Amino acid sequence: MSAKRWVHGREQQSRRPPSHTWRTFLTNHVAMLVSTDFFTVPTLTGRVLFVFVLLAHQCRRIVDFTVTERPTAEWQRMSAW
Repeated sequence: MSAKRWVHGREQQSRRPPSHTWRTFLTNHVAMLVSTDFFTVPTLTGRVLFVFVLLAHQCRRIVDFTVTERPTAEWQRMSAW
């Protein structure tokens, strides 16, 4: 297959309308979508707290969160599950 023919084939594929929109995909799968966030919080006493948050999109609520002063590999593994 020549490069010109390959490029022409790709151009033809890109002109096809999408099978469904991104909004449709999100609406259909919102029950399974979660987000995670990992951030630090400085305290008034100078300490730093590490926070891991798990958010459910369907109900727009915090599902779980953990806070520690000393994050270890084990804490990160437990937070992720």
